[in-house]
Amino acid sequence: MTKLSDLEKLPEAATPGSWEYRATEWGNYLTADGFSAVCQSALSRDKDMHFITAANPATILALVKLCRLQHELLEHFAPPNWAGSMSGAVQKALAAYEQFGGE
Repeated sequence: MTKLSDLEKLPEAATPGSWEYRATEWGNYLTADGFSAVCQSALSRDKDMHFITAANPATILALVKLCRLQHELLEHFAPPNWAGSMSGAVQKALAAYEQFGGE
């Protein structure tokens, strides 16, 4: 499983801008800001290209930020010394965050 800190570094190295999927007679393209080809494939599946387009740098960074903010809220409302009184859902959420790369 990829750690949050590693996942956060990936968008910084990726092509910036809004990503768009374009299917043409010459192949399928993933473009950034409408002109830079991020990737091209004549064999890629339409659903895969839509997924890759949705997982653009801005989206990944927003999801990492959301994970960290939700973890802060969980810690604020359920500090570690309350472990015995936390709901099962809160305990699972905190454990998942730690497994995924809580710093």
